[in-house]
Amino acid sequence: KEEVRVARIAMVIIAIVAGIIAYLQITNPVIGAYVAKTVGWAFAFAAATLSPAIILGIFWKRTTKEAAIIGMLVGLAVTLPYVIGVELGFIQPVEVLGSKIGSIAWGVVGFFANLIVTIIVSLLTPPPPEHIRKLVEDIRKP
Repeated sequence: KEEVRVARIAMVIIAIVAGIIAYLQITNPVIGAYVAKTVGWAFAFAAATLSPAIILGIFWKRTTKEAAIIGMLVGLAVTLPYVIGVELGFIQPVEVLGSKIGSIAWGVVGFFANLIVTIIVSLLTPPPPEHIRKLVEDIRKP
């Protein structure tokens, strides 16, 4: 009962904060731009950390939990310093074919780093147990 009460209070607080942010976003374009950029960063970090583990975990039975964890850490390690460095002006954005890669787009680089590391580590570690591979097969069936 205590957990439900805490969850309900947290939901009310989050709703109030979201309402305040939404109001401020409408009245102040700077805050609106900040909110949009924050959402972009969330997608960049999700791409760099979670996406390869989810995709490989569902569609490749050989993926191991160790590989997923190491891949996620690599994706974060590749993405976080670039985002912070570019946003705070410590480093210049990388330029490819005359176009600068912004902090949000750098999540794609983290995605591929994570993907490659996850595949390599999965191949270097023992395969998951049979019951886990069976679970992966069952997840893929509609």
